Amino acid sequence: MADQPVLKDPAGPDGPDGVEGGNVISARDLAIAARALLNVPELANIVTIRFYEFVGPDGGHHKIGTTTIC
Repeated sequence: MADQPVLKDPAGPDGPDGVEGGNVISARDLAIAARALLNVPELANIVTIRFYEFVGPDGGHHKIGTTTIC
């Protein structure tokens, strides 16, 4: 990545809402990272999942939906 991204907040906010100023990454570097992720079949399959179901520490069944842009 050419623009030397700084990733400090796993949640993604930048500026005063992020951890230590948040993330600083260019659109170009983000595209490079996304392209690399999609070249790994296991990861490419994960990003197509619409819901994830699991049993939590409380013993209850949970279902988390992903956000999609149509």
